[in-house]
Amino acid sequence: MKGCQRNVEVWQRILKVRALVITPKEDMEMWIKFANLCRKSGRLSLSQKFLTSLLNSTGPDFHADTTHNAPPVLYAYLKHMWATGTKEDAFQKMKDLTKNLVDKLGITHSHDVQLFIDNSKGDANKLAMVKLLARCYLKLGEWQVALHEELNEVS
Repeated sequence: MKGCQRNVEVWQRILKVRALVITPKEDMEMWIKFANLCRKSGRLSLSQKFLTSLLNSTGPDFHADTTHNAPPVLYAYLKHMWATGTKEDAFQKMKDLTKNLVDKLGITHSHDVQLFIDNSKGDANKLAMVKLLARCYLKLGEWQVALHEELNEVS
């Protein structure tokens, strides 16, 4: 898949064949990449279809539900929400997701991150969560600037 042409139709056909052997939830990384490709190609309804199929729960707050949903799927869904124009809601939900990740990782201060990384050597899941947390903070900063909010130490 990684050497494949970045074309929605090509990826969709390949993923349908892969889904015969590996379920989308077992192959979440590729399905998220496909949804991102759809979003970037302007195929927002297709992106939403595949992202919601990866979500485990529904309801008003399923976006921030990290107990039933994988954080990478939630992150991708929030980027989709931003792209569809629900920017304020996506921004608030991204704040919730970021807070949930910080709580889940047990990080209380910014200097704890390096200590956490040093203690997590060899644990790919924990390191992936720290990487996702960094991406969440980056998106929060970008979105806050886009919403014309001021960046300060508190935010």
